[in-house]
Amino acid sequence: MAPPRTYSITVTLAFAIGTLVAVGVLAVLALGLQSAQKNTLELIRDQAALILVSQGALVDQNLDPVQRQLGYLARLVASGRLDPANRDQMIDTLTGALAGVSQVTLLSFVQPDLSVLSISREDGSALVLQEDWSRIPEAQHSMADIRSATGPVWGELVGAPSSSAGAFINARVPLMRDGQFNGALVALVSTAQLSRFVERLGAGLGGNGRAFILYGPDRVLAHPALRDGFRRADDAPLLPALDEVGDQVLAAI
Repeated sequence: MAPPRTYSITVTLAFAIGTLVAVGVLAVLALGLQSAQKNTLELIRDQAALILVSQGALVDQNLDPVQRQLGYLARLVASGRLDPANRDQMIDTLTGALAGVSQVTLLSFVQPDLSVLSISREDGSALVLQEDWSRIPEAQHSMADIRSATGPVWGELVGAPSSSAGAFINARVPLMRDGQFNGALVALVSTAQLSRFVERLGAGLGGNGRAFILYGPDRVLAHPALRDGFRRADDAPLLPALDEVGDQVLAAI
């Protein structure tokens, strides 16, 4: 039988020390890799948060002029420089106001009895419309809410009369003079217009970046795929679900 193999104390110590050094190096590398991964994830999160804040600010900048325009018109009424009872003056003023806010599709003066004078943007021209909302329960509820407002506010999502015309967000302001309620102004901004705006925001991100706006946790308010509107069935929700715009990222949320 062959004699057992023996190792000198020098070899044994060298092996032991080498093993300890290797373990130490591997531990340092593992900690370094973990730390680098953590720092990278934090950097990505911080960058994503910064993008969200900046994109949100740009959306606000796009919509703020709508509220400012309504506030200006309300001050004209309060000062007596704009008379809601003067139909011709209201038409001229609303037409000029509509020209100043390209985001707005329809600008309406809703009288206390819910008769409505509107200026609509149609193919680059202004179209005067006269309507009666007195038999629309939603309009009655909205008017009650508007009465209690102290300035321009954003209201609920509303649908167009035609299901193929999409949906609108709306800003409204009460018209007060000498403590009396003289009606309200309502400005409609289409989701298609918002979608064209976020399409431009996404282009500014570079690469394959794209921007979108959600309405609640499961509906899409604005997305480049909706730039021409959202065609829906008459009884369908006003906005598409996350998996209805052809975006795999949204569908996976």
